[in-house]
Amino acid sequence: REDVTTLVAEQSYEFRGAVNGTNVDIGRTNHRGDIITFSTGTPPTISTLQPANVESQTATLKGSLDDLAGAASAEVFFEYRETGASGFQESSRQTLTSSGEFTTQITGLSPETTHEYKARVVASDDGQDTGSLENFTTEKLLRISTQNVNIVDFETVEVTGNLIDLGSSASGDVFFEYREDGDTDFIEIPANEADRQTKTSSGNYTVTFDGLQ
Repeated sequence: REDVTTLVAEQSYEFRGAVNGTNVDIGRTNHRGDIITFSTGTPPTISTLQPANVESQTATLKGSLDDLAGAASAEVFFEYRETGASGFQESSRQTLTSSGEFTTQITGLSPETTHEYKARVVASDDGQDTGSLENFTTEKLLRISTQNVNIVDFETVEVTGNLIDLGSSASGDVFFEYREDGDTDFIEIPANEADRQTKTSSGNYTVTFDGLQ
C-alpha cells in the first residue's frame, strides 16, 4: 500500500498498476494493468473573520464554517501567535455539525502587541481547510495602585489610590475593596456603583468610609 498525499481536491485522476521484471532469456519485461479513474472529493471551507472582542490580555476570535462539503461534522479551531513568532499556538476545538459562525476566546496575551491568527477546520472525513491570516492588536493594560491609608478615627479611614493608566478606555469608575484580615471575601467601597468616581485621566482619588469595627 502506498498513500498519495499530493492530490488536488475536486480533480479527476487515472491510475493503473504496473510491474517491471527481468527474464533471464529475454531480458527486462514490463506490464501495465487496466486504467481506472476516480475523482477527489470536495473539502470543507472556512473563513477567518474579524475578532468579536479584543482587550488587553484576551481576545474573542471569530470564524465561519462556510461548507461542510458533505461531512457529518467538523472540528473548528484557531491557530494564533504574536507577529514574528516562529510557531503557532492552537486554541480549543469545537465540533460543528452544520455551517455557521463560531467564536473562541483566547487568554494570556501580551498587552499592546500585534497578534496574527487563522481559522482551521478538520472534517470527519479528513477534509481540511485553512482561512486567511488576519491580525489584531491588544489594548493597553488598565493599571491602578493603592497609595496610602489615613486613619481619621477608630471607625473611619481615608484611602487614596492612583489610577496609573486607563489603557484604551475613555473613562473608568474607581473604588476600593477591603476585608478583615483572615476573611475570604472583599467588600467594595462605595458599594453603590452610582456613588463611584468616574475618572477620564490618570491621577489620585480618595474615598472615605466609616463603620469599621
